[in-house]
Amino acid sequence: NFASPREEYEYELDRNETHRLLIQVVLADRPEAAGLIQAYVQSAAALRTDAEALARRGDHAGAIKGLEASTRELVRAVRAGGIYVPG
Repeated sequence: NFASPREEYEYELDRNETHRLLIQVVLADRPEAAGLIQAYVQSAAALRTDAEALARRGDHAGAIKGLEASTRELVRAVRAGGIYVPG
């Protein structure tokens, strides 16, 4: 439970960043996977950019949904790189 939509947005932003860092670990370990995950990472980046714009305008509920979609793309990227993560 979160005190406010902004607090939940901050949580989702941190969660998204953690998954972005995991992509770097995957690429360091399996550079040959870069081609498999590139589209997911690009999609995730676009979704995050949109979410951040929504948050700047005060639409934290919309930003949360955008970050969740971005994180789902990052999870798909990690899985495409050969590592299973729940979610």
